[in-house]
Amino acid sequence: STSGSESIPEADIPLQKRACFTTPTSRYKIGESSVATAARQIRPTLTIAESRRAN
Repeated sequence: STSGSESIPEADIPLQKRACFTTPTSRYKIGESSVATAARQIRPTLTIAESRRAN
């Protein structure tokens, strides 16, 4: 009966992890895109300078 009990939580853990990872990742990507777009519109020169420094 130990194997049967362990099988249930094991299947539940990846499901919860998947749900947890999907939500923050999507939100974070959307937030980053908005910030990047706003930054480019406000200071395009700064973006170019940063790109050159990164290279």
